[in-house]
Amino acid sequence: MTIGLRGRVDVQNFGLLHLEAFRKNATFSSFDLNVIMDKQPDLCAQQVKLLGPNSSANDPRNRLVKIVSDMLLQGRIQPLITKVFDVSDLDKALLYFSKGAHIGKIAMQYDRGQSVVKTVVPARQGSFDCNATYILVGGLGGLGRSLITWMAGRGARHIAVISRSGTNTSVKTAFIEHAAL
Repeated sequence: MTIGLRGRVDVQNFGLLHLEAFRKNATFSSFDLNVIMDKQPDLCAQQVKLLGPNSSANDPRNRLVKIVSDMLLQGRIQPLITKVFDVSDLDKALLYFSKGAHIGKIAMQYDRGQSVVKTVVPARQGSFDCNATYILVGGLGGLGRSLITWMAGRGARHIAVISRSGTNTSVKTAFIEHAAL
């Protein structure tokens, strides 16, 4: 969340949001002061003090907030267009957003009793029998070492590695010694 004079730059400049975070049940939220001003106009009638209690009414930032607040109240400026999607249509909203052709803002709404939140069961990770022995041919190159590490991380405890070149480098020797632990 970004709060300050520069506002929600990532949102306004179509900053990328990596979808991998959603696999960990992450929540991303954004709020718009224009909506708050629409719903509670009395809040924007009060002058906002950006710098705290010691700030001056002559501070350019305070004057700017006052001018913008007055213009919003008078209807001389309008908030950006907002396209609202129900949380049930999150996939459609993300697709719409990813195209980058929209103007304005995209918002999600949740209507209790009406919205259906779709969940996806995470894919089952592969696992290996800890009592079995697995044979890996040509397994001491970079890819093979990565594969051995991956297999060990999923339960494999006995891995026989067949290599034409053997442990001819210190990297391979160190890997075998470390893997034996």
